[in-house]
Formats: sequence, structure tokens, C-alpha cells
Amino acid sequence: RSPSPHQRPLPRSPSPRRSNSPVPRSPIAPVEIEAPQSASPRPSQAPLPPAPPQPSPRKTQQRSQSPGPRAPSPKRVAMVEHRRAVRDRDNETRAAIGGELGIDDSKQTDDDIAGRAKKVRFRQRYPVPPMIARPSAPSDIVKRNEAEAPETHLILVKPKPELKALLDAVADSSRQRRSNACGALKVLTTQKKNRLTLVRTERFLDALVFAASSEISKKEREASKDARSRAVDSILNVSEPKDNRAIVFTHPGLADALVKCIVEDTDSRAGACSALATLAKTPCCRAPMAEVRGLLDVLAVVLRGLKLKESNDEEVDYGGDDEASERGGLKSFSSDSNSTRSSSSSTASYRSDEEEMDELRGVKSMREQKHQLKAEIAKRARLSACAALVHLSKSCAVTPMLCENDIVMDSLVQVSREYDNPIHTKCLEILCNMTRFPHSNARMARYPGLVDTLVVSGRAKVDEDRVWSLRTLQNLSSDATGKNVLANNIVLELLSVSVMRNHPDEQVAATATLYNLSTEPGAVVPLTNTNSPDSTPGVRLMACDALATLGLWLQTLAGAGVVPGGVQAVPLPSYATSGWKRWD
Repeated sequence: RSPSPHQRPLPRSPSPRRSNSPVPRSPIAPVEIEAPQSASPRPSQAPLPPAPPQPSPRKTQQRSQSPGPRAPSPKRVAMVEHRRAVRDRDNETRAAIGGELGIDDSKQTDDDIAGRAKKVRFRQRYPVPPMIARPSAPSDIVKRNEAEAPETHLILVKPKPELKALLDAVADSSRQRRSNACGALKVLTTQKKNRLTLVRTERFLDALVFAASSEISKKEREASKDARSRAVDSILNVSEPKDNRAIVFTHPGLADALVKCIVEDTDSRAGACSALATLAKTPCCRAPMAEVRGLLDVLAVVLRGLKLKESNDEEVDYGGDDEASERGGLKSFSSDSNSTRSSSSSTASYRSDEEEMDELRGVKSMREQKHQLKAEIAKRARLSACAALVHLSKSCAVTPMLCENDIVMDSLVQVSREYDNPIHTKCLEILCNMTRFPHSNARMARYPGLVDTLVVSGRAKVDEDRVWSLRTLQNLSSDATGKNVLANNIVLELLSVSVMRNHPDEQVAATATLYNLSTEPGAVVPLTNTNSPDSTPGVRLMACDALATLGLWLQTLAGAGVVPGGVQAVPLPSYATSGWKRWD
């Protein structure tokens, strides 16, 4: 019997692996399957979703031929990473600038956050300038600029019999014999051919140090002072050759003996200051000299012309002439002259009182002559002390010591205001040399009276005074503290006038100072403050608009410039402060 069209055989179940032995099969009866009578689904079955539309053969072919998603190119990845790094750097810089200006985003209120949409916006914002690099550590700066000591192979020779007798006489207890021996040594040191040999002779420097540091005897006072003065002059003479200075200064007790002479003895004060100034010419002697106890204080006191006490506790004033002594001297001389007037001159015509007074004014008393001599010694001592401080200020290791010494700072500021005294220009040079050390600028910028003195000296008629003052301001403006102090109308007016002068060094220093001020946000914001409470909102907005427009025009004009020949072309702005011969 053949099956009907609606009948079909059931699928066979998977059978085990066939073996080689035949297996008998039983016949299977066919099963009838009824045809579906209705298209409606049963209640227990959910309706099937409609079939999605079949794509056309052409689209299927195009999709099969198109490649997969493209991987980003290395150039695009690098560009994205660069933008991300720039954005992170700008955020850090803004946060740092906000911290310096006292703006803390973490402490902003809801009103501040809501008002961000009202802030000034720019069509094209330029990148925020990075922070200025901090100077190196003080120890590193000093180490890099340390002066090398010269290699000296000191070989001492024995003195000749005549010289040995003089050295023995210097150590004698008799002050008169010591004074005569020191005078003979002074004569020997005046000859240039003997200076190198005497320094390398045994006991020579020991004898000079002994005579200079010995106490002044009350019984033989004049002989003691003469011996000390001649010994100091001998030290000054043998310090003239460059090859002798390191040997002379490093001799034990010599620097302390010179300081003692400056403090106690008026006659040898000028010679001792001159000897220190001569020894300070050698760079390797400057740092050890500044470490001598009391040396900087004594030089500062002598420079200012203050009172010093001699060994007899008599205070000596070097500020000027004493009118009382003049009157006393005049009175004593007139009394002597009246007693010596001859009575036998009855036949001669008597002169009038006015003629006698004119004659007496032309003759000076012994006391007045002595006082003028001391004033002249004090003047030479001030010049020598100023010269010694000038040489010391050229050492990188000494400038921090000078800056930290209040006596030195007070004397320099005070003498810098003595515009009729020639040494005030040298004091300005010392102050400028002190600002070459970066870590000294913060204290010097806030020192009382210093900036005012520099402003007055910057308007002087002497070119050298103006240049030293502006160079000092230039170095002070390289520090953040100095920028905030110098950002005022008085200093800016001085700088504006100095830029327009025809002196090249003055123009460079003034322009560099203005640039240094522009690199500090704390100094720029007070000058361009658009949030003044006295201004209306419209005026403040126009001020911001004017600053933004000027900034665009200024950058456009700066971009039209040409780099001069011999100058390295670097991208502008350089974000680097400018200073005059700074050690860092």
C-alpha cells in the first residue's frame, strides 16, 4: 500500500555505531499527519513577531565588501594626547596663579559657580603663561661661583743677620726700640724688589702681627702708636703684589690684628682699612675675610662715619668739624699773643681790632690742626672701607652675609643718600652687587628706605648713579617679592622716563625691569585691576575689552619685528626673567 501525499516517515533516532554484523530491521508503519485547518494561533501560544525586511541583494553585496571600523591613526592619537596634556597644564597653571592671588576654587560658593557664565570671554584665548622657574639652592649657587685658591708652594728662607736683628728688636719690651725697628722694616718694604722676599722670610710676618696687635702702653703711648702704625704700613706695602696677598691674609692673626687697629687706634685706622681693601682685591681672600669676627661691622661703622672708641676710651667723631674746638683754639691763641706783645713798640702805630682778628683767623691753633688731621685720616679711612666693601660685594659667597648684616645695610642705605659725597656712588654699586644673589632680593626689596633711595638716585644727574640704581631695581624685580613691592606708580614713572633716555645701559635696565614686572601675576593684577569698587560695571567691562584689544595689537606688533643679527631666535614670550650679571 502506497502512502498518501499527507503522510511522511518520522525522523530516525541516532543509532549506535554500526557493527560489521548485520542487524535485522522491523517494518515501520506510516503515520498520518493532519493538515492545518486554521491560521489563528492557539490561546496558549504568543503571536510571532513580524519578520524583518530582507535586504536587497545589492546592499548585501556592498556591505560584505566594505571593511570593518577603522583604527585611529598615530598622528590623531598624538594630537589628542597633546591637547589633553596642554589642557591639564593650563588647569594646573590657573590653579597655581589663583593660589597666589588668593582664589581657591574649592572654597567657591554656589553664587560664584552660578556667576561663571558672566565672566569675560575671549574669541581666541591664548595659553596661560607658565610659572617662572625658581632659582637654585643657595649652596649650589655659591658652589658654582666659588673662587679657586691659587696653588702656592711656600718655602720660607732664614733671615740675614741684619734682618734678624730687626725682628728681634720688634719683639723687645721697649716700645721705643720696637718703634725704631718697625720704621726700618717699613723702609725695606717700600722697595718693590724686597716685598716678595720679605714675605717668604721666617718670622717677618710674625713680627708685624705682634707689633700691630700689641697693647698701647700708657707710659710710652706715642712710641706704641708709632710702632703699630709703622707695622700696619709695612703690611700694606707687602700686600701690593698679587702673589703675596693670599700668603699675607692667611697668616695666623693678621686679619684680627688689622680689625683691632681699626677699632682702637686712630692713626693706624686708615692704613688698616687700606690693607684690607688691598687684600680683598684677590677673589680667594674675600670669603675668608668676611668670616673674620667683627670685620664687616667695623667696616660698616667706618664707612658711615660713626663714633669709635680709642684705647683711652676717648670717643672720636668723624662727622665734621667741631665749632666749639675752633672757638677754644682761637681764644687760647689770642691770649698767648697778647702776652707776647712787645711794650717797646710805643713809636709804632697800633693796628685796629679788626686787623688783629683777621690775622688771628688765618693762623690755626695746634688743637685745630690736630682735629683737621684726624678728620683727614677719617676721610681716607672711609674711602678705604668703602673700597674693601666693594671688593667683598663681588664675591658670591659674601653677598648673603652682607645682606643679613643690619649694620652693613643701614650704613649702605644711609651713605647712598649723601649725594654730595663721592662714595655714595660706590655704595649704590655695592647694593647692586648684593642683588646679584637671587635669595637676597626678597629681604632687600622690603628693607626700609632702600627702594626710596634707589628711586631718588635713579633721577640723579650723574649717569653712573642712574645706571646702578636701575640695575639694582632690575635684579630686585626678578624676585616675586620684589615685583609686588615695585609695582607702584612712583617706580613705573621712573622706569618710563629711563626708557626714553639716550643712555644704552639705562635703557636696557629699565626695559628689563618692566618686563620682569609683567611676568608676575601678583604685580600685573594691581596695575590692570578692572574690579575697582568706584567704577561702574560698564566701565569695568570696557576696561577689560580695552586690555584684551591692546593685548592682541601688542602681540601683532611684536610678531612684526625682526630678530637682529647675532641674537638667538627663540619663541616669544620666553617667560624668563632678566637680571644684571646674576650668579644663578
